[in-house]
Amino acid sequence: EADSEFPVTYEDISKKSGMHKKASLRTQADALRNLGVRLRRPREKVCITAEDAKKRLRVAKAWVSRPDSYWHEKVHAYVDNKAFPMPLTLKQRAKYKKTRVTGHLRKPSEGVERGCTKPRMRHSFLGVPSVNISAAVAKDRVIMWHAHTQPWNGETAANMYKGPLLHALQKTWGKAKRKFTIVEDGDRKGNQSTKGIAAKAAAGIHAMTLPPRTPEWMPLDYAVWTAIERKMLECEPDGNETRDLYLARLRRCALGLPRSFISKVIGRMRKNIREVKDARGYHGKTS
Repeated sequence: EADSEFPVTYEDISKKSGMHKKASLRTQADALRNLGVRLRRPREKVCITAEDAKKRLRVAKAWVSRPDSYWHEKVHAYVDNKAFPMPLTLKQRAKYKKTRVTGHLRKPSEGVERGCTKPRMRHSFLGVPSVNISAAVAKDRVIMWHAHTQPWNGETAANMYKGPLLHALQKTWGKAKRKFTIVEDGDRKGNQSTKGIAAKAAAGIHAMTLPPRTPEWMPLDYAVWTAIERKMLECEPDGNETRDLYLARLRRCALGLPRSFISKVIGRMRKNIREVKDARGYHGKTS
């Protein structure tokens, strides 16, 4: 009922259940702790409104009956964009790595000491350049990896559809195929722009558009981007790096992901859709 708008205490639970008249708060709190109920840091998830949940549930009901083979064989590409931080110097790289730390082994009194804090996310990438990447996965590999040189908009999206994506689809599924089905999000700036829609129609690309705020139905979002970032950290150079060398290393890491990994990631689609349906449009248990 609180829906994260205010903290819920043991006392709130006690009064809501009517138990405060039958046992002390300490007794009730101890009993709840024994059941594993205690204050825990919330998992950070995309905010889903009631209207978002209705749209997600409607699509989940339509898609959930499709078999696992559909998501491997009938969907010809999962397409997404990401602005990759591009730390080129040692100083930029150190700042970027600090944002990825999830915790420290420390005493309570050491919370604000040097080395035990991390930058606030809204300030974390100031001074660190970035590059906008469009990528597509299909079957068991990354089939397209395209670094944009122009800002993302309708024209840039149209060029991507008619160029790199169409070429990747034809190379993967054969040039004789006239129609391709892709899964993408509802980005209005590029994907759903007038130029983007026209380019897809001209290229014979049919897009299955994800409902709003549904990253758990995009393999790149729920697994692939993170795997690439992890590989990039594992092979970072000792010194500074040029933009061209960084982009080449980024591409190698993306295209070098194990085929078994990509196949397994795509194989989670039906399960993730079913979880959203079971959750009535809200977050699934494991997604």
